Amino acid sequence: MPVRIVTDSSGDLPFALAAELGITIVPAVVCFGEEAFLDGVEIDHDTFYRRLQEERLFPTTSQPAPGQFAEAYDRLAPGADGIVSIHLSARLSGTFNSAVQGARLCKAACPVEVVDCRSTSLGMGLIVLQAARLARAGASLAAVLAAVKGMIPRSRLCAALDTLEFLAKGGRIGRAKHLLGTLVRIRPVLAIVDGQVQPVRSLRTRAQIAPFLDDYARQHLPVDALGIIYSTGLTEAEALADQLAALHPRDSIVLGRVGPGLGSHLGPGTLGVALLQSEIEIS
Repeated sequence: MPVRIVTDSSGDLPFALAAELGITIVPAVVCFGEEAFLDGVEIDHDTFYRRLQEERLFPTTSQPAPGQFAEAYDRLAPGADGIVSIHLSARLSGTFNSAVQGARLCKAACPVEVVDCRSTSLGMGLIVLQAARLARAGASLAAVLAAVKGMIPRSRLCAALDTLEFLAKGGRIGRAKHLLGTLVRIRPVLAIVDGQVQPVRSLRTRAQIAPFLDDYARQHLPVDALGIIYSTGLTEAEALADQLAALHPRDSIVLGRVGPGLGSHLGPGTLGVALLQSEIEIS
């Protein structure tokens, strides 16, 4: 019997790819005032970014409720050997704790293993994809869980923002607060380190972003998986993917559009690189 893979919408996985691999995505909730939408289900990316830029009302987000996870686990459990539920860093969101509560509430007869991946966006999404491929190949629950835990310390995520404005408004700026005084003059580069957002560099022009991200990827070679995240610039993301094809097969580079759950914090113009370093490089 198969192992089922569950994640949340902050993984920014392409929906078609997730469906192909049998990944269940539990959506977060995005609110514009009293209007509430399920991330990626009831509001599409184009609509979200248009409203984010045009409206004065700043959106808020909340993690999926425990009941949403319990429903997903109960639905997937029949005929399954187990469920591996992989979620963004507990240092960034309450989603992991909500999933843990959902596992306690559900009536699933099979084991439900909830994992904090200590990252987000495609930093998490690439782990989820690898787990789903293992599950699809018939790997046991123990094997999938061990592989996921082994990938967590090898996950890297680095993104350049047009501004820190949206991250600051969303209250997710963490240790990057000291950059706020130069919001207008820089393109901040942030990374996820030990499950938290940390500032990496301040770039002066947008033209510096792609070369910086290219260099970042090269510093972490060899890689088992590579992805590009973007919020509003698909052409720019595709160009970076073409550039990074020298490091990893182009048709294997995942392009993930930052959804409303993260997009409200990162804002338009975000471009980043996610990767899984090869295990041989980790001491």
